[in-house]
Amino acid sequence: MNPPRLAVGLEVVPLVDGVAVVNGGPPALFQGRAATELLIPLLHALDGTLNAHGLAEHLGLPEAHVTRGLQLLADRGLLEPD
Repeated sequence: MNPPRLAVGLEVVPLVDGVAVVNGGPPALFQGRAATELLIPLLHALDGTLNAHGLAEHLGLPEAHVTRGLQLLADRGLLEPD
C-alpha cells in the first residue's frame, strides 16, 4: 500500500469548529474536536511521503487515531487511490 495522499484538486478549508474539503462540488464537512485536532493536521500532512505510522510520529498522535482518520477520508473518496 502506498503512503496516503490527498486527492488531486481538493482544498482543505479550516472552519471555526471543523474542516471542509472542497473541489467545486458539495464539500465534505467534518466538525468537532476530532476534526480540529486530528483531521486538519492530518489533511495538511498527506503529501504521499509518510505511511500511517510515520504520520502518527510526525503529528505526535496515536497511530490508531491516524489510521481511523485515514479510513474516514478514504471512505469519503478524499484520498488518491493506490
